Amino acid sequence: MSPASASNNSADSLIRHLFVPGLLGPMAGLEREDRIALPHLDILLTRADRLVEPVGYAGGLFALFGVEIPAGADLPTAAVCFLADTGEAPAGFLLHADPLQLLPDRDRVLAFELGDDPLAGEEVAALVEAFNAHFKDDGVCLFGSPAGRIYMYCDRTPSIHTHPLSTVIGRSLDPLLPDGEDRRWWHGLLNEIQMLCHALEFNRTREARGRPTL
Repeated sequence: MSPASASNNSADSLIRHLFVPGLLGPMAGLEREDRIALPHLDILLTRADRLVEPVGYAGGLFALFGVEIPAGADLPTAAVCFLADTGEAPAGFLLHADPLQLLPDRDRVLAFELGDDPLAGEEVAALVEAFNAHFKDDGVCLFGSPAGRIYMYCDRTPSIHTHPLSTVIGRSLDPLLPDGEDRRWWHGLLNEIQMLCHALEFNRTREARGRPTL
């Protein structure tokens, strides 16, 4: 919500933008005929202007702030999130390195978040240490933010196209792997990362206890 003015008098206040992803559905398990009446929301929406905006949460937010991204280019969400997490601008090209678990499903592999059992601080630290030691000569390294998020730094701008996490969760991983001129190198890197994660001590402990693994 972006108020144009902050006033104690409601008549003097004006809502410039409301950004509410998923407000009008679809909502799982709630059929259209079963939705509750929202008369005040209906009035608000009838008085609002409908804007044409990019598809997706991040794209919509960037558009509201007037950030124009070339067609087909990835949104710089990792750099913006890193700035919010640390208060510092990134020193180079960043990618999100969100922890995932991969589950087999017949002839494909599905990607999921770790759900209610995310990596603890010491697990993030162990992952970062192992990754940076293993890939120290490959031009990539990991950073763990105070908020527990993980970023990958690249010493050069990769020629790839990626997909936001929201489009990956619950889907087959293969069609959503990085694409572009450098895709072969990145596919090889991801395979090596999976093997590295499998060998991590905390990951074996998670697996032995029936917890989701990285």
